[in-house]
Amino acid sequence: MIFFLITLPGPFADWCSVLLAKLAEAAGGGVVARAWPTTAGLTAYAPAGSLGTTLDQLGQVLVESDAEHVVFAARQPDAGLLRALQAPEARFLVAIDDPTHAVAAIIAETGENPKRAVRAIANSCALFTQFAQLPGAMLLQARGAAEPAQVRQTIDAIVAHLGIHLTAAARTAVTQSPELREAAPRTPVEAPLLAPGIAKMMIGALGGYGGLFQGGRLSDIVWTRDLFLMVGDRSLTEPVELTGGSRILVFGPYIHLIPGSWRAKVVLGFSDEAAGSVFIVDTYADERQLAAVSMQPAVGGLHTAELSFSVPRFTSMGIELRVHVTNDQTKGHMAFGQVTLTPLSLHYDGAEVPRGEDFRTALEM
Repeated sequence: MIFFLITLPGPFADWCSVLLAKLAEAAGGGVVARAWPTTAGLTAYAPAGSLGTTLDQLGQVLVESDAEHVVFAARQPDAGLLRALQAPEARFLVAIDDPTHAVAAIIAETGENPKRAVRAIANSCALFTQFAQLPGAMLLQARGAAEPAQVRQTIDAIVAHLGIHLTAAARTAVTQSPELREAAPRTPVEAPLLAPGIAKMMIGALGGYGGLFQGGRLSDIVWTRDLFLMVGDRSLTEPVELTGGSRILVFGPYIHLIPGSWRAKVVLGFSDEAAGSVFIVDTYADERQLAAVSMQPAVGGLHTAELSFSVPRFTSMGIELRVHVTNDQTKGHMAFGQVTLTPLSLHYDGAEVPRGEDFRTALEM
């Protein structure tokens, strides 16, 4: 039997995998567990599918192992798995945790670059929501499911949902198993314990999903400058030199968004020397421009570019936002502020997305 777990990486995901493995073991037969992608694959800047698909990886596990049961934790699920789990008979689990805990866990465990960790979890969140809406999904909340007083209730619910035939004694044995107690989630690494800049980047990119995962609405998503790139991998904490001809100045962050209609507000700062020059801000996905707007600041200072665009289902690299300078003779400097993304209409059943509040930000340079 194949037990699918759709999850973000982290201690709660690990606990859910151990729980499923113990339940499968109690049902009889050998068990093999696999989490995919690995942390390295999860944080890589690579097109979707370049490391193989989820079903490809599952097939490899089935070929390599003769175990009767497979526990497969999909940490960045894809379109092929979504189609498979849309089958009427499909049953699977979705482990829901605060996405900022997943980022903090990756950083604490591996020392991964915070930008890569935030991007990885933001990508997973956008894909994750598609699976949580399917009729075969059973949602497990980190707050509650793994609490000692609730473990038996969690086990009973999973057994009923997945159709696992276990006696009351077998369920009790799983509840009391040392492996499950050892895997119990500890106090997560909270955002305030991280450096302020990292926490701001993380909460901006992921905080909007917190309410959605708790049954509420998706609020605005903020991509801070730390998520974006410049040619030569230079930092955006300093103003960008505009001298050098027509070119792309800033690009990134290659993060997936939930399919549907979005509005982006991009805050840029220009020096007085840049006044009168023409800049283009556009959004891009899968070699296709989604929206573009030109701006020609008459004076130096803060300026906002606004774009509305539609996100297709399952882009290979996520959304890229770019800032171009079009004049070869442009001089001065540009400061990149942040991007605020407001969901307008999302493409999944039952979604009710409010319009975001008016954008307010400062460059804080």
